[in-house]
Amino acid sequence: MERLQQYKKYVDWFEPLHTIASEQTGLSDFGADRSYQTGLRVILESMDDDCDLNEMGLYAAPLRLVQNLKQRLTAEQAFKDDPAILEKPIEKPLLITGIVRTGSTALHYLMARDPNRQHLEYWLADNPMPRPSREETKW
Repeated sequence: MERLQQYKKYVDWFEPLHTIASEQTGLSDFGADRSYQTGLRVILESMDDDCDLNEMGLYAAPLRLVQNLKQRLTAEQAFKDDPAILEKPIEKPLLITGIVRTGSTALHYLMARDPNRQHLEYWLADNPMPRPSREETKW
């Protein structure tokens, strides 16, 4: 991330962030839908206009943005490897929401114990990818 320090404005990170993500994954296809670029530019512009990042923020911000771009690259590769992923229906989704400290997390954990259901595990929400089988993720 040292190479980002040469830029005076965060908006100048746009291309280098993509380059770093590509180098770290060995992938280069960010997908045909480029609408994510608008959001990324807004974030970078906001960092220029609204943020006064401390040392930790200066370290963490590019890491998080590169991680998000790496996830996009990984997802696009998964769609190429198995285009049928996009055709699989999600039948009868169950969403659990709740106000803080009301037991919604406990309910989520309880429902996740049901072998007939799949739940979104934190590590998978933080690193989107095609879901491994239950057998592969048993701890």
